[in-house]
Amino acid sequence: MKEYTAMPQWKVFTDQIWSSLQKGSLNYHPMIKSPAASIFTIKMTLGSHESGKMDTWTISGTNKNEILSMEQALLKQTERQQ
Repeated sequence: MKEYTAMPQWKVFTDQIWSSLQKGSLNYHPMIKSPAASIFTIKMTLGSHESGKMDTWTISGTNKNEILSMEQALLKQTERQQ
């Protein structure tokens, strides 16, 4: 993954997601209090007849510590599966 961020949902379909459209850089928002969308960019090269696989997930909670705890558990689980 090249970059990732979360931002208010109302910004998703606007040009406000980019800090630099030319470089493909996303605006950075570490945490959002309103309904949020996660956005990521990935740089991948595929040859003809090739495919790639990517996993995504959503974490929601009532406070920052709960969210960070769930994220750590999820990351440990994905490391074991690889």
